[in-house]
Amino acid sequence: MGGRAWGKAGVIAGLVLSSCSSGSPWGATVGGQCNEVMKAYCARADGDCNAPLPNCVASNVAACCPSSCDAFAISSEDDVAACTGALGRASCALLATGIPGECIGVVKKPR
Repeated sequence: MGGRAWGKAGVIAGLVLSSCSSGSPWGATVGGQCNEVMKAYCARADGDCNAPLPNCVASNVAACCPSSCDAFAISSEDDVAACTGALGRASCALLATGIPGECIGVVKKPR
């Protein structure tokens, strides 16, 4: 990727998680949903974008849910799927500097 700042993945992971005060658990955990999103992000970075990130999934899941990975997620699986699909379609230039709009705040945990 010729000098792009792919090392920002930890910061990007932090953009994924948000708190929400209403909703009901869908059965998935925050960590599980963070894992799904980060697998898609890291596969794209390492694959077509040729920008491998060491320990990409593990380090970014830790950043996505630093103290709440076991909490029930209140995000829908449809929203998570929309994010992972958008990551698969996103340009490498976008992923080097940010994430698709479908992914911002997609993983929600109860307050």
